[in-house]
Amino acid sequence: MADALLDRLRKLTPDNEDFKVAQAQLHLRHPDPQMAAEARKILESEAANPKYALQVERELMTDAMVRKDLPAAKRWAITVAANPQATLSDRLHQANLELLVDKRPFEQVLPPLAQEAAKDPVTIAPFVRWLLAQNHAKEAESWLGTLPPELKKSPVVASAEADVIVQLKDWDRLGPILEAGAWGPIPLESMRLAMSARIVGAHNQGLQHQVWTEAIQAANGSLPAYIVLERLAATWEWATESDDTLWTIARAFPDQTWADEELFTDYRARKDAANMREVMNALRTSDPSVARYQHDWALLTLLVNPSSDWNESKDIMRKLYETDPANPNYATGYAFALAQAGKGPQALAVVSKLSPQDRDYSPRAPYLAYVYGVNRMKADVIRSETQAHGAVLLPEENILFTLAHELESRKALAPPAAPKAKPPTSS
Repeated sequence: MADALLDRLRKLTPDNEDFKVAQAQLHLRHPDPQMAAEARKILESEAANPKYALQVERELMTDAMVRKDLPAAKRWAITVAANPQATLSDRLHQANLELLVDKRPFEQVLPPLAQEAAKDPVTIAPFVRWLLAQNHAKEAESWLGTLPPELKKSPVVASAEADVIVQLKDWDRLGPILEAGAWGPIPLESMRLAMSARIVGAHNQGLQHQVWTEAIQAANGSLPAYIVLERLAATWEWATESDDTLWTIARAFPDQTWADEELFTDYRARKDAANMREVMNALRTSDPSVARYQHDWALLTLLVNPSSDWNESKDIMRKLYETDPANPNYATGYAFALAQAGKGPQALAVVSKLSPQDRDYSPRAPYLAYVYGVNRMKADVIRSETQAHGAVLLPEENILFTLAHELESRKALAPPAAPKAKPPTSS
């Protein structure tokens, strides 16, 4: 769609170089190697144009890194860093490649970067994050200590110090700095309960969860405090406590959909379809107008609570499909709903309208296999199962392949025998 739009814009304004550069940047990520190579040539020629130089050089550096052409990436990184408009972030990219390609000692790379980062409060946090990514927490701590007194008092430095302490796992120092608001405002009682939960948790996980629940309650409905608690739970890799905090945010602040999305991502990683469904239910309740929330809740309901009844989840699939029959997700979901309701031929009719590319999309394979199984199409069930190879599926989705094989192997029911004629009765 973006490509088609750029084509149209370039035809309307053929002399506009902005659209030419934008389309070349888009084509640089094209799956066709020839298209990507042509885009690369266009951008290389535009690198001489001062108007686009820095933008194009950054794109070419990133492209080289994606292609794992590290020498080319390093050349472009040097060019980018030499630009008068280059930022600290550009120089950090160059440093990464010097460390990786040239094996340059870290002690030689660090000083000029540290000197530049200390000039601007905006660069403090990204520089500390870079040091932590390089596993140099001690160096980050030492560098923060060299900053001017006026900078040390800034919230940015306090937050960076807390991040350093986290990597050092110095929990005794973390408590006081978080109490002072390094990650955001939080009631003193809530923070102290959270730190107590870590101490008691070393001996009793049940008590840990109880104290953590008290810490959430002591936050007194404060969103910033909840965010600090969730970040702390994630730091300690406490899945249950992190989930509880995110659910608290999701229920108390429905507009903070990032909490629901984070929960969904966590449950997806754990392949927990039931809780994924609960998250989608919360999202669709908070904003019924978002079709994706409706679709995902309905699909997960069909997986978690399979039923031959025509229920709400199936009807949502029908409405979505009727609204946009060209949408392959809606078509697949509606076909699955029909098949689950025992309406095999209707389900197959919907699936047959999908393009070959849409049918071959591996995450759809379990649902299509089920449709084929209901219609006793063994070869298509096997093909769908093969198509799913490498896809990350939920356990409930994998079960659909088993069900599909069971369904396609069943013998078709024989038509009912015609009723025998009754012998005439004598008068």
